[in-house]
Amino acid sequence: DQVTYLYHASPGSDTAAGLARVGSFPATRSSIGLCLLARLDANGLRERLPRGPLPDFPGGLAELRPRLAEVCRAGFACVVTPSGEASIAVPILPAACAGLAVSGVLAEECRPQVRDALAEAAAFIAADLGEEAMAAGPGTRQQRPSDHSRSRP
Repeated sequence: DQVTYLYHASPGSDTAAGLARVGSFPATRSSIGLCLLARLDANGLRERLPRGPLPDFPGGLAELRPRLAEVCRAGFACVVTPSGEASIAVPILPAACAGLAVSGVLAEECRPQVRDALAEAAAFIAADLGEEAMAAGPGTRQQRPSDHSRSRP
């Protein structure tokens, strides 16, 4: 029911200062948390979330499920705070045990570009994780056809 940010920093801040400086945060209040929860089935949700009211979802799972279905269909989550700060996140698939997010004062018209950049970065990470899993697992590591044409951001 909680997420932990491994890196959380403001633009221009020291990189080291952003490492693991934020503790846990309610999954239902964060874009990354919603992305990760959206990948769980009904049993997974019941195992991870308490019964009754949830942060930002006073109706509990019954209120949360439609929001998670929307996130799953869209492939990303966007949470906008009352102060206007937006957080956009995408899961790193296929495992969806982590995600990438950007937050700040993001103009609504810029949000699709941010989402697309996050999705592209998540795809690169997922591909690299897949390569590592193939290398560590049984059999021979095979090169993906897209390896020759992709470039790293």
